[in-house]
Amino acid sequence: MGKYGIIIKGKDRHIQIDSFNTVMNCIRKQTVVMKGGIVSGNQGYYTELPITPHLSTKLFAVSPNNVFVKVIGGAIKGSDKNIQISQPYNDSSGSVDVFEFGDFPNNIFKEKYGVVIKNSSTKQTVYNSNWGVLKIVGYFIASWKEDIDYQLPNIKDLAFVFGGGMGGIWEDGFEGAWMDTFIKRVGNTLQVRYKEAVLWSTGSANRDLSRFPSTCLIIDVSDIKKVL
Repeated sequence: MGKYGIIIKGKDRHIQIDSFNTVMNCIRKQTVVMKGGIVSGNQGYYTELPITPHLSTKLFAVSPNNVFVKVIGGAIKGSDKNIQISQPYNDSSGSVDVFEFGDFPNNIFKEKYGVVIKNSSTKQTVYNSNWGVLKIVGYFIASWKEDIDYQLPNIKDLAFVFGGGMGGIWEDGFEGAWMDTFIKRVGNTLQVRYKEAVLWSTGSANRDLSRFPSTCLIIDVSDIKKVL
C-alpha cells in the first residue's frame, strides 16, 4: 500500500484510495438488443457484444431490466474473442446495458475541475474524479438453489456482476434440456432463475447437474448512465 492517500467517507461506507492500487472505472457501455424467442439449434436467443471488449476490461456488469440474461463465452486477452449474452428458451425481448470496468483511464465526465491522485513513485494516476469509478453498493453469496429473489437498494440504475448458480442436463426419455442460471431485475428485486436454455428430443433418461454458490456484485451506475 502507498505511503500517502485519501479516504472518502460516506454515511454508511467508505472508499479508500491508497495511491498504489488503481481504482477500477468504466471503460465502455454497450447496449445489446435481446430478441427473445427460439433460434437455430432449438435454443434461446444469444448474441455477441457489438464491440469486442477492451483489452483492459476486468469485469462485465449487466443491467437486465425485465429480461432474463446470462453472460457466456469469454474474451481472451490479445485475441478477437468476444463475449456473448444469452437468454432462456423462448424468453421475451428487451435490451440490456453491458458495462466494462477496468484500469484503463477514461474521463467520461469531462469536468473542468476535479481530484487527481498519482503514485509518487510511478507517477501513474490511480484515481481521477472524472472517471466512472466502480461503485459497489451491495453483494451476496447464496448456496445453490433454483430460485433466488434478492432485494436490491432503492437505486434506479444498477448493474450486476453475477457468477455461479446451477447448470446441467436433464432427459426424461422423451425430451432433453440444457438448463442454466439467468438473472433479471424486476423493480427492486433481482430474480435468479434456473431455466431451460436448449431443448431436444431424446430416447434417453439422464440427469447431470453442477451446483455452485451464486455470487453477485451490485453496482450503482446512475452517474455513469448520465454521460454514457
